[in-house]
Amino acid sequence: MDILGLGDNVCDIYVNQRMMYPGGQALNVAANASEYGVSAGYLGTFGCDEIAEHIKSSLTNLQIDIRKCRTFPGRNGYAKVAVKDGDRVFLGSNKGGVLRTHPIILSPEDVEYCSTFCVIHTSNNSYMDNELIKLKSLPSIISYDFSMTWQQEERLRNICPLVDIAFLSGSGMAEVEADAVADMGQKYGCKIICVTRGSDSTLIYDGKNKLSVLPKNIIPVDTMGAGDSFAAILLANISKAVKSGVPFWNDADCRRNVLHSAASAAAEWAASVCMRYGALGQGISISDELWNEITMK
Repeated sequence: MDILGLGDNVCDIYVNQRMMYPGGQALNVAANASEYGVSAGYLGTFGCDEIAEHIKSSLTNLQIDIRKCRTFPGRNGYAKVAVKDGDRVFLGSNKGGVLRTHPIILSPEDVEYCSTFCVIHTSNNSYMDNELIKLKSLPSIISYDFSMTWQQEERLRNICPLVDIAFLSGSGMAEVEADAVADMGQKYGCKIICVTRGSDSTLIYDGKNKLSVLPKNIIPVDTMGAGDSFAAILLANISKAVKSGVPFWNDADCRRNVLHSAASAAAEWAASVCMRYGALGQGISISDELWNEITMK
């Protein structure tokens, strides 16, 4: 299979709509990849509530393999969100819900399952950092979303040797700063660093080449999931290239061509995602019980 999302899932609860939409960094990558037309799976932890049921239903609709997921009593992860002038603003969360207390601990059977994917993607919100070492020996490409935690040098130093591709969120970051952070991440062992910078160009470093990709000039409805959708399509096209047999890792010119084409497709896809509410669409209204709970916090 092509891409496994490993780790976090949430519903983003839009307080100005009283609607919830499935999301989460690891889940968004798997879901966007499936929408794009490549095979995808998701391995994470669900609660026992309406949030979890909606997420599972959405993943089933997208034909994403969720058979290895865990379910525990308690509230699923959620985040409270508002949209202001097309930009999503986070208002708080329950920090992953049951995932925080029941993170994925990879069994030998789980590792074998992971090995059937070309790309495994996880994130800083997935409570998976201590499990990455179990994936290191797999033939799969390991991808990690640092979000804003790249600012913690110790985290870069600990994670970069264990992953092949890293995504960093750097809205407003100057290019010279991105250059320095990417150089640091690659010195710690990560092969490809991708720095998304909001409305500025996304920068991709592969150790030999540096690519700059401008986002599409649009007026967004909602920027939720834009970075995850970019990552998903970049990874989907890398997966296609690797599975086709091209020398992606061994030929710098080949790698540059693959990354250039993949990044262009990713920018197009991310722009389309910004024209709908929620990272994946598929919003539903929420119950009085859940609404009362989140508005009290």
